[in-house]
Amino acid sequence: MRKPGRAAVVVVVVGITVIAAVTVPGIVTRQRLASYVPEIPAAENLSEPLRARLIEAGNQASDGEVEGLMALSRLYHANGYTSEAERIYGGLMTEQPENPRWPYRTALLRAANEDFGAAREWLERSVALAPDYAPARLRLAETWVRLEAPAQAASVFRELLEREPDHVRGLLGLARIAVDREAWTDARSGLERVVAATQFAHGVPELARVYENVGETERLQALRGRAPVVAPELAIDDPWMRELVEDLYDPLRLMEESHAAVSRDDKAAAMRWMERALVLAPDNGEVHHQTARLWERLRNQVKALAEYERAAELDPTIDDVWARLVTLYKAIGDTGKARRALTNGLEVNPSSAALLIERGRQLKERGRGAEALADFEKVIELHPQELIGYVEAAQVLFAMKRAEAADGWLEQSLAVAPDNPVALVMLSFSAITQRNRAAADRWMAQVMAQPRVARPDRDRLAAGYLEVFGEPPRG
Repeated sequence: MRKPGRAAVVVVVVGITVIAAVTVPGIVTRQRLASYVPEIPAAENLSEPLRARLIEAGNQASDGEVEGLMALSRLYHANGYTSEAERIYGGLMTEQPENPRWPYRTALLRAANEDFGAAREWLERSVALAPDYAPARLRLAETWVRLEAPAQAASVFRELLEREPDHVRGLLGLARIAVDREAWTDARSGLERVVAATQFAHGVPELARVYENVGETERLQALRGRAPVVAPELAIDDPWMRELVEDLYDPLRLMEESHAAVSRDDKAAAMRWMERALVLAPDNGEVHHQTARLWERLRNQVKALAEYERAAELDPTIDDVWARLVTLYKAIGDTGKARRALTNGLEVNPSSAALLIERGRQLKERGRGAEALADFEKVIELHPQELIGYVEAAQVLFAMKRAEAADGWLEQSLAVAPDNPVALVMLSFSAITQRNRAAADRWMAQVMAQPRVARPDRDRLAAGYLEVFGEPPRG
């Protein structure tokens, strides 16, 4: 038997060396990526579809594919497993140190735990990697605000506005810092732009304070009454966080994202996430309730009504479902179904504020004031934070010529919400009607100082005051 020649030995050795050169780094990469993969949680509420995706992505990462680790980070973060997500982000920052998403998302996890110092550091890293990504710079500025560092916050807000001069949330944040230091001129222009851009939804209270302090009386009066009773959320348009929604397996949170998508006119995303929620939880009454609300927002009354009916079948304890059914049945002229919905809803939810208010209003319309008052006062007893109960009770009492009792309920409502514009207007009107000048002066002063009282209401009260007392109200 011939021994292998030297050339053959060299070829074998070279071959082994090449294989080792290729294989060893691959093994090292697999081992390194596998070390970032956490154990799958044993939580009882971990759905099977989510568990299957976690296993799939974890196996992919353990096989050395960074895409699997990226998918795993989205799955854990989107579904609320924050410690697992943060561990994976640490690994991803090692593997992809130039990717700004990983420090950014880590910062948001830290901020959710109110660790704003760490959040600030990660946001600064993300901003350095992606200086033109506005949400990162905005969140950095707002984190400085939470850290009570207004000078640093203002500096970052200015950097944001240099890149995006019309960024509403940036303008508002910088203006609020100026208001806090009573720099009225600095605050004014930004607030005026915010108010104009949001059609008075944001910035009105701050701008009213500016006008008051610079002596702009006419502008102040024109501004009063323009602020909404409850300002809508000034959401951050954040594509990096929106990427997580595609890996979300919580049906109710999917419905929240669907509503958010409608708010930014992304109907396609709203429909996609709504359909996923219904697939994940076809027999969940609250999911059908939120689906119905979504269809209402999209002005599809037929589909909304069908979803409310399905929600009532699945979970009759959701009182808002019955209240909306009553409203929609009345809107299409089916008073019989509206009555049955109200009756059925109250049988299951006898303490429902919405349903008691609806029944009370119907009783009031039929001239049954005492019974209506009983419903409204029951709302006050069971739900003292619900302002509508006080207002409805007061209106019935005024109709019954019981002004003193009506005033009593309205004054109690101010203990819940001292700036409630409806109560202030009604109390002012009551005092003027009763020719009680001391009370009228007291309530009118608050009306005139309240930005949320509408200008027509103030004008009518001022005219009534002049007619009764012979001179205009002070202020």
